[in-house]
Amino acid sequence: MPDKAIPNPIGAYGQGLGSQGGQAQAFPMRNSSTSVVINQGDLVFFDVTTAADPIPTVQQGGAGSNLLVGGTAGNNSIAGGTGHATLYGAGNNDVLLAQGSAGQVLHAGKGNETLNASASSGADTLYGGTGHTTITGGAGSDVFAFIKGQSGGTDLIVNFNSAEKIALQGYGAGEAAHAFATSTVASGATLVTLTDGTQITLASFTNLKLSNFS
Repeated sequence: MPDKAIPNPIGAYGQGLGSQGGQAQAFPMRNSSTSVVINQGDLVFFDVTTAADPIPTVQQGGAGSNLLVGGTAGNNSIAGGTGHATLYGAGNNDVLLAQGSAGQVLHAGKGNETLNASASSGADTLYGGTGHTTITGGAGSDVFAFIKGQSGGTDLIVNFNSAEKIALQGYGAGEAAHAFATSTVASGATLVTLTDGTQITLASFTNLKLSNFS
């Protein structure tokens, strides 16, 4: 079945680029549709909704390689589909969903966002942002990543297990050791604080080890 844009009565500003039979195909989204469903092939979709046009968008990836980016107005719902996908939140109350078994990458932005991999069996990478982010891991061995200069928020991680990693990118060589040494356990959860002010709570997990950092 060819890739296609599915009209939605809400309306949004954005634009998409997909593939049909190996050829790139553009999907103009301005003033027309807020919901995009890709059945096969690749998709690049950038929602350019702004605060002046605060209409949410729904993006659903397919079996191809998908790059899905939400608009800064927020309240976007972005699902990765079953292929390799990279999802970016950009506004408040965005919901990013990992799916399938291919392994997907979800980036929180600067709003209060939700990253959820509970429907995924792949090894996903979930990036915290600068706001308040709830991050739920899936059935695969996931990585919960934080980039210095792009983090600094308050993050709640659900479904973290002892085989998974907290990746600290761009921090100093001693960041992992410092984060582990200063971590605390309270009320059945572990609190990790990074030197840039990022606060990470591992819900229902109290057995953190230095080897959980990378």
